[in-house]
Amino acid sequence: MRLSEMEIGQAPIPPGTRERKVVLPVSGIDGKWWIIHTEKMLREGAFRVRECSQDNSPVGREVHWSSGLMWLLAGFAEVLHSFSGQPLLDCVSVAALYSGPVILVLLMTVYAGFLARRFGWVAAGFGILFFTTCSPVLELFRAGNCDHHGLVGWFAMMSLFCLAAGGGGCVTQGRSSGRKSRDPGDGEVRNARRWVIASGIFGAAGLWVSAATQIPILAATALGGLIAGLVLRKSDEVILVPKLWVVWGAAGCAASMFFYLLEYFPFHMGWRLEVNHPLYALAWLGGGSLLARILTKSGGGPWIGACWKDRIWAAVCVVMAILPAMVIAWKRADVFWVSDHFLLALHNEHIGEFQPFFEAISGSAVGLIVVQSLSLPLLCLAGIGILGVRRIPRAWIAMLLVVFIPAFVMLGFGMRQIRWLGIALCLWSLLAALLAVLLLQCRGTVRRWQAGLLVLLCVPTIGIAPLLAVRGLQRELTNPQSIPKDLLPNVIARDVVQRILRANPGRPPVILSGPTTSTDLAYYGGTKMIGTLYWENMHGLKAAADIFSAPDAKTAKTKLAERGITHILLFSWDEFSQDYSELWGRRAPGLPTGEIFATRLLEGAEMPQWLRPLFYPIPRTFELEGESVSLFEIVPGQSRADSLAAQAIYRLDAGQYESALGLLRTARSEFPDDLRFSELLAEAEKAAARVKQPTPSAPQTNNLPERQ
Repeated sequence: MRLSEMEIGQAPIPPGTRERKVVLPVSGIDGKWWIIHTEKMLREGAFRVRECSQDNSPVGREVHWSSGLMWLLAGFAEVLHSFSGQPLLDCVSVAALYSGPVILVLLMTVYAGFLARRFGWVAAGFGILFFTTCSPVLELFRAGNCDHHGLVGWFAMMSLFCLAAGGGGCVTQGRSSGRKSRDPGDGEVRNARRWVIASGIFGAAGLWVSAATQIPILAATALGGLIAGLVLRKSDEVILVPKLWVVWGAAGCAASMFFYLLEYFPFHMGWRLEVNHPLYALAWLGGGSLLARILTKSGGGPWIGACWKDRIWAAVCVVMAILPAMVIAWKRADVFWVSDHFLLALHNEHIGEFQPFFEAISGSAVGLIVVQSLSLPLLCLAGIGILGVRRIPRAWIAMLLVVFIPAFVMLGFGMRQIRWLGIALCLWSLLAALLAVLLLQCRGTVRRWQAGLLVLLCVPTIGIAPLLAVRGLQRELTNPQSIPKDLLPNVIARDVVQRILRANPGRPPVILSGPTTSTDLAYYGGTKMIGTLYWENMHGLKAAADIFSAPDAKTAKTKLAERGITHILLFSWDEFSQDYSELWGRRAPGLPTGEIFATRLLEGAEMPQWLRPLFYPIPRTFELEGESVSLFEIVPGQSRADSLAAQAIYRLDAGQYESALGLLRTARSEFPDDLRFSELLAEAEKAAARVKQPTPSAPQTNNLPERQ
């Protein structure tokens, strides 16, 4: 039976494959892998997932995603399973749909408790208000967007909050006999130390979930502490306590080591510096100690003591602080794959979240997006401007600087690559909450027009997210049965891969596709592929680029056979063969990128005997004019007669009747005893006649899955 005519219910799904009914949004591409990894963990009864056999076929690849979110998903799935009675693995996808809002509620509860403990319930209210009404932040926790970025942003925010709550490396002066004393009280130092330790633990958790995000935040935090110390070194109201930064580094180091062992001990301890690693923990410890020494020197103390042990420890701290950079520079190809030139070019040029802010939003509702993204920073800057340096108490300067500097740095990162923007705004929401509390304390010195300006700035800050939510709800209520257009690629990918599975029940497919749709095929079909967009899959991405860059059919056949590929499936919205060829050509200058086999194949200029084209009709009701699906099955032992018959069937299904007639007449003259060509020729002649004399017919039906 032709693939285009197959009814989904006619053939059973192959053993070991589950039919997914939950369609995730396009933005949930990482969420699909979180679900796949969580299901693998539950299916195998494992504690962690360290390898993936579906990707980079046939050898698989490593997995270095933190297990925390998988444990949360598994816990949510267990709860759904206990209440619904559905199979546990089926509950993982459903849990992923609603995990974002559930996690948001849990995190906000903890956040509010910490804010209330330190600054009161008014501060807690401001904190929740600014966090939950910032649209880019809410995107991190949107239903269907099961991902780790929300956790990273929250851990970073909590780390900075605890550091600010502990005074930012300073404490207020103690009092002795009614006079100010330059020695801080023991109780104040102990309280600050507890907050600083909590900051180190939260920061280490962020490092565990995403080292790439947390490392620049840690560096910016140290810079904020340094600036605060230099500004306040001669203050009469606060006292610098440099040893608090030693405590911060030690707590972060110990917690980072714990999370590393939790994730990798005892069988997977290696040298992957793209993720949390003991070298970063040691760098944190050394950096905290160095910062304490600099602040001690700025306050008039010695930079390096006279004792030789102290000098040796200072040298050790310097080495620890720069050790990760030294190892990366020395062994970059082995320990830091994300610096690979091919991967860098692929990510920076072809992944949306790596694009600059204003380039990424071009062609969209630019004004609305800019207001969404910049209203919080503008509000905070206006609040700081209204207060002025003189109105801000000395004790608050350090608290604000250790939040402002990381928030400002991450906003700059967000302007350079939009993937940082949501996390940056998590930090700005914290700064806005702290400034709101400070403004209430200083309200006697704030003029009415200044307060009115802040209120006006608050309107877009807290009003856009509810407005967008209402507009989205209105669209859903207007046409609740329609499939959102951004979901159509997922629906089509799910249908195509299910048809492939049912058409080949005894032959598990290995599909070569574009990098984005490779993830869709892995999620909806459980199939193997070679090229998904993750740094752990560097070898698979390079293999896909090498195959697509093959100059001729013979070379392509050899490379496809090496990877065990059974199908080539390319969607026009993620075709990517030319992009792969261009990227690969930079690695191998002189490759004729314009004459590659993939281009000739897609243009219909070449069809080798070992390929069988299969037609897939995109439903007209989807209104995707100009889009197409190109599907080829690799049949190494296919005869010429079978190849010609397959090409003729494809052209008939595609409505290319004149072309099919010419091909079939040639095939019948070449194989006069093969009855297939006579039957297909008769079918082509009838179809061509119907086209010339069209008659009313019933609407075309397509056996595509309904919206779930």
